[in-house]
Amino acid sequence: RAPQPGSAWLVLASLLWLPQAAVIAWAVQCFAQNQALQYLGVQVLALGVARAWCESRGIRVTYVHARRQVSQLRQHVMQAVVQTSPLDRQRAASGWVASALAEQAEAIVPWLSRYQPAMWRVMLVAPLIVIAVASQSWLAALILLCAAPLIPLFMAIVGWRAKAASDAQMVELGQMN
Repeated sequence: RAPQPGSAWLVLASLLWLPQAAVIAWAVQCFAQNQALQYLGVQVLALGVARAWCESRGIRVTYVHARRQVSQLRQHVMQAVVQTSPLDRQRAASGWVASALAEQAEAIVPWLSRYQPAMWRVMLVAPLIVIAVASQSWLAALILLCAAPLIPLFMAIVGWRAKAASDAQMVELGQMN
């Protein structure tokens, strides 16, 4: 799936962590060798400000895009409801439609504004971090490569439980109305 608008800003914000970490490591090395710290604090601060700005810009753009998509989905649902006859037995119950338009549509916003950009971060930033670590130590990169698949596995297990709870809540909300 194509990246959402704003995902590039969030990926860039994550990638700016690499040069910031390099400057911090360089500062530690200079400090350990009793060398002068030549504007390293300013560099760390500038990279931190750039990261924060990119992050806030990306969050803003993805949120606005997510709200726009939810509005479009609501319009599609309303068009589908309006096009069916009130006497049609196949028509969805009014309580279910109201729940879908109000609560359930709002539940999509975090997925659109957070999950999709995070997916792009993981796909692009993680390999670049491994490459950066491999340039310093092949053993550390190998350890990262072995440990990396375990994190999504545990996240998937938690996600399955959350999905089951969300499905149960959706059924309850549909029945309440």
